[in-house]
Amino acid sequence: MNEKPEKAKSETTGKDQEKRPPAKDKPQAPKKKPGDAARKMREMFKG
Repeated sequence: MNEKPEKAKSETTGKDQEKRPPAKDKPQAPKKKPGDAARKMREMFKG
């Protein structure tokens, strides 16, 4: 029973990471510019 939810979670996480990767995997995303995304996030967090 534990294996099923774990597998489903892994698949969802993988898809989510591909669509919008976290700050750590940002440079790996060739679609979006890591610098631009980081700058926008920093501005939003700084306010």
